[in-house]
Amino acid sequence: MWFYIDFNSNTPVYQQIKNKIKEQIINKKLNPDDQIPSIRENAKNLDVNLNTVARAYRELVAEGVLEVMRGKGYKVKDLNQDDFQSKRIKEFEKIAHNCKNSGIPFKKLKNVLEDTFKDVNNNAD
Repeated sequence: MWFYIDFNSNTPVYQQIKNKIKEQIINKKLNPDDQIPSIRENAKNLDVNLNTVARAYRELVAEGVLEVMRGKGYKVKDLNQDDFQSKRIKEFEKIAHNCKNSGIPFKKLKNVLEDTFKDVNNNAD
């Protein structure tokens, strides 16, 4: 299996699948034109419903991350890394605003970011 799902997470399973595929692309474990496991195969490997994997793949196609190859499955599209990272930053900004509006102190958010990046060698970017 190429990644796992945390069934105890508050993040929906389809979203975890999407995030894991995007992480694989960012970390260059999946490259443009690489074929990914079929919906059926991934559902079986992850022990999740077919519809859950199908939703994740459908949304990744809509986001321009995956491409459908009729009769052959799905492959990774050639992504513009700058555009991809810009989208992720916009997603993060929305979450940061939601946290701010919920009264979460900046220091707590800063600690979460520091904890997240402490094991990353190249976190200056």
